[in-house]
Amino acid sequence: MMKTKLKNKISLCLAMLLVVISCNFNVYAAGEQITGQEKESNNTWDTANVITLGTPIEGTVSSSNDIDYFSYTPDETKKITYIFIDNNNTTYNLYILDKTDNNKIVDYATTSGVYQKEFKFQYNHEYIMKVSSNSGSNLPYQLAVYGERIKESVWISGQEVEFNGDLECANILKNPTALVMGKFTNSEDHDYFRFTPDKSGTTKLAFHPFNSGNYFIFLYDAIRQNYIYEGNISCDGQSSHIIQYDAVKDGLYYVAIVSTDSSTNNRQYYIQNY
Repeated sequence: MMKTKLKNKISLCLAMLLVVISCNFNVYAAGEQITGQEKESNNTWDTANVITLGTPIEGTVSSSNDIDYFSYTPDETKKITYIFIDNNNTTYNLYILDKTDNNKIVDYATTSGVYQKEFKFQYNHEYIMKVSSNSGSNLPYQLAVYGERIKESVWISGQEVEFNGDLECANILKNPTALVMGKFTNSEDHDYFRFTPDKSGTTKLAFHPFNSGNYFIFLYDAIRQNYIYEGNISCDGQSSHIIQYDAVKDGLYYVAIVSTDSSTNNRQYYIQNY
């Protein structure tokens, strides 16, 4: 029935450290993407090397004037493990900032040896990682960022936020009657929402896709533990599919929507209670 998203399993080793973590990845920054080796010139935020989650990077601080910047943008909120290894028994200056959140400093450290720390990286925020040293020239190091999905529900106003692929991390509607825009990124993308009505009475849930196609949708009453609606529907991309039900004030309801066609990339829709 409802297919579960698969997590990629990646096993990697970095200087005698073995980290096995489930992860999905995407990158959106403007710099050049690298795999395995730092690439100059990456001395500014705009030219930061774009790194891939789970892939160790070997870099070199060539002089005290050399600053190496790296960038990573998660495609969903993640628990991140950041690992830096000094290969020259010297001192490095490290920082991580959230460029999307007004350049907020996430972490700063002056370190030698192995530095490892965990963070929560927010969905679609670009994070900049800086490496520098005043201790000499041609100083080698290794850096890696590992991550795993954080399953949590987030409050939304009018736009779906990934990851919302199961009941455990359904998007929570701040306003139960808000018009919420959503998008299927691929055929494996399942979208879950939850809401609490602010009044009782006859209510209609509208599902309006902007593309013709086939969809599966259910509306579930979590308090009464029954499916109000569950079924496959065909839409022409112009009309809304309406589900009428008797809402209960302060109840708890879940909506799940799936595109059942094989090609669903970037299909958009909206849902709304009224």
